[in-house]
Amino acid sequence: MASSTPTTALLHSSPTLIDIPLSLSLAQLLSPLSPLSPPHTTPPSTIAPLPPTAAPPPPTPLPPFRTLFSTPAPSEPYPSTEPKSEKARRRVLERVGGGGGHGGAGIDGARNGGGGVSGVDEEWVRDALRGLRREYHGVWCSERRVKAGVDDLGGGRTRKRRGKSQGDGAGNGGDAIEELHLHPAAALHINPTPIPWHLTARAQHSSTLTALHHRPIHNAHSSPCYLDLIASYKQEREPYRYLIPPLSTFLLSSITTQTTPAFTHAALTLLPERTPSAGPGQFDFVLLDPPWANRSVRRSGKYSTAESHGGLDPMTALEGMLDQHVAPAGLVGCWITNKAAVRTAALDAFAKWDVELVEEWVWVKVTSRGEPVTELGGVWRKPYEVLLLGRKGAASGERVERMVGRRLIVAVPDLHSRKPNLKEMVEPMMPDARRYRALEVFARNLTAGWWAWGDECLKYNWDGYWSGAD
Repeated sequence: MASSTPTTALLHSSPTLIDIPLSLSLAQLLSPLSPLSPPHTTPPSTIAPLPPTAAPPPPTPLPPFRTLFSTPAPSEPYPSTEPKSEKARRRVLERVGGGGGHGGAGIDGARNGGGGVSGVDEEWVRDALRGLRREYHGVWCSERRVKAGVDDLGGGRTRKRRGKSQGDGAGNGGDAIEELHLHPAAALHINPTPIPWHLTARAQHSSTLTALHHRPIHNAHSSPCYLDLIASYKQEREPYRYLIPPLSTFLLSSITTQTTPAFTHAALTLLPERTPSAGPGQFDFVLLDPPWANRSVRRSGKYSTAESHGGLDPMTALEGMLDQHVAPAGLVGCWITNKAAVRTAALDAFAKWDVELVEEWVWVKVTSRGEPVTELGGVWRKPYEVLLLGRKGAASGERVERMVGRRLIVAVPDLHSRKPNLKEMVEPMMPDARRYRALEVFARNLTAGWWAWGDECLKYNWDGYWSGAD
């Protein structure tokens, strides 16, 4: 790496203080532990390119490090929406049922004595934050490259269907991804045995979005490449450029019982060999960020949730197939909201995959001064989200009561729903940090060396989200 390239997004080790935009930027590069050659060899195949309209441009030099555009770091806690008095608080608890928002609603947590419904010990969180503020005297997040309107790039589907233009008028990466949702009939033409497209190193590739839909795309090289996508329904046919990180693979598709066979075929085709820790088509680490049902997000139109798919549990399509893709001692992580039913659904899925809960990571969102963005004991909204971590096969044989470990992650929030990239934190937990296999399901960005699967997995790899990506 160039000397000017940061080497870590971790600002403090314990508790873990991580910079979200920097973690995503570094995730586009191979880490020092990553292999310099692809972990498998599969004969290349081709995909029909667009009819050429002019001589193809020469390869574009690729920058070694790019900075992700962000929203301003909050310097003060968010305005309180909590009841003004204890009497009002009790009234809310009596009248309102259930928990709410993504990362947040705290009704259920308040009913459980102030601890989150996800088992979060809020006194432990409070004490750990106090200790971090006493011993840590650095910045709580790196300086950010702020871009006006960046939170609306890609557009909410609700807004776009109402015809409201987003961005700077030059188009945005969401316009291309939107094609999958404007033309749902494309989902009816799913090839369960798609032929992978192997990209060429340090080159530009062009295609229509529909040609990529449900087809595994693989960059088998240790350098990134560009992919120009055209939303074929748009008359101007302006391409949207995406950077595909080295050694990364993605499957751009919705996740339903109709599309899961295509993923299984892709995994077995591109990962046909056994490794010391994983079988064919298996992964040492699987990360899920399901679009759990969420009223506030549904109203905002920021991204689709379970309600967008007829209210179906987003884990349903995965429950019958994901276990075959988890290595025998593989690690599975699943982000959940602070809603009791969501935690139950995630743990039920773990049980079906023979995965036992071994750790819980609590991501606390803080201001640039290290204060929680909302009250820890709040009724309406909690300032934290939880990642459940389970180990495949840990529950095999006689069930033994184990202590579930816990880890506090502290980070200043960025764009809505943009989470820290966990690559740097997970690699030390892998059986071989140089040659492990990782998969992110319901992904919203690509990660070097990993697989990504979901209908928005290219979102944050669009050039419009990156500084210097001209």
